Amino acid sequence: VKIPPLKFESRFECGNLQRAIRTDDTTYDLLLSADLNSKNHVQWFYFRIQNMRVDVKYRFRIINNEKPHSVFSNGMRPVMHSAIQARQQGIGWCRSGGNICYIQNLVTRTYQQTNDIKWYGHKSNDISPLEIPEDCGNVKEKYHYTLTFDMTFPYSNDTVFIAYFYPFSLTFQTKWLDRLMRSPAVIHDNCLRRQVLTKTVGGNNCDLLTITNFKQSPASQMEKHVVILTARIHPGEVNTSWIIKGLVEFLCSDAAIELRTNIVFKIVPMLNPDGVVCGNSRCSLKGYDLNRKWKDPQPQHEPVIAQVKAMIKQLNASRNILMICDFHGHSNIKGLCLYGCEGSLSKDSKKPTFASLLSKHSESFSLRLCRWKVRRNRAGTARQSFWRELEMVNSYTLEASFCTSKKKKVPTAWPLV
Repeated sequence: VKIPPLKFESRFECGNLQRAIRTDDTTYDLLLSADLNSKNHVQWFYFRIQNMRVDVKYRFRIINNEKPHSVFSNGMRPVMHSAIQARQQGIGWCRSGGNICYIQNLVTRTYQQTNDIKWYGHKSNDISPLEIPEDCGNVKEKYHYTLTFDMTFPYSNDTVFIAYFYPFSLTFQTKWLDRLMRSPAVIHDNCLRRQVLTKTVGGNNCDLLTITNFKQSPASQMEKHVVILTARIHPGEVNTSWIIKGLVEFLCSDAAIELRTNIVFKIVPMLNPDGVVCGNSRCSLKGYDLNRKWKDPQPQHEPVIAQVKAMIKQLNASRNILMICDFHGHSNIKGLCLYGCEGSLSKDSKKPTFASLLSKHSESFSLRLCRWKVRRNRAGTARQSFWRELEMVNSYTLEASFCTSKKKKVPTAWPLV
């Protein structure tokens, strides 16, 4: 029986797939797009498939990944959403795929990657090699990596979406915050304020959330400690949006009454909305890695970073900032860890106190994976910028796995949200 070709599409919010090449009846080589206005950064994928058959095992090979290591080699699977399955069974996104393999291929990375990509990677004397990642050791030449996985679809002629991780778009965040602001608990407790911090280069809103007990007097508000949390500066690190969502909902619940009484939480849930909309992995609309721009952000190029930094400096002048933490996703670890600065270490225990508390209260947190060394090539990150300029001891990067902790099984399915 002749197997019809699959139909691919990625021209939607957060979508990323540049080309699909059918190599036989059931096998497809896939090429991802580099970040917009950038020559590299290839990791996030999100695309739609139609015209499949239920009794066929398909094989997909994403052949232009850049990172030499991936948690796909250690148990992680892609996620899938079936329109028919969601409608008939109420099952939303779920982990799917088998025979997963992530290995180096023979495609070199010495060319300039463009939309008209030369995917065989022929060398060119007039194009310089890209910077070698630090975790490549003494590798002299860089190669692409192939993610291979098999997938059998639950229904024929379905509309199926496949992604690197459970998607969290700007539209989804906007609708979630709209619902949250209308919820009876938030209205009754008067605990959440939402405002547009600034507009992005692409004209999207950047939300700022303030969570505290607003029923207290202005004098009491000024005496409270301030905790600043940010996320999604790298668009492909989608897991951080889900962490922030759970954190915001917890802080607005009855379980966090004491926290709201004593602390003001300033939360920027999505620092890079433009990159999220475009389906980028790391960069902004202009092709900048915004987590290297905190040292000297330019308002015309990095308006969100400039505005957030100005807000933090203003708060620091009149309030006691207890902690600043920027949430990131890590593609190679399992569990959670912190990156900080050497000044974050406790003089008594020689261990970071906040990290020690997290380790005691969360089995997913790993002290072993934490890093505290101040490195010159990380001077533009949020944690080092505020540590240096504001002498902020508790300035951290929280790294979270896309998979799970070593002590927990990978969840297979999520209900509709």
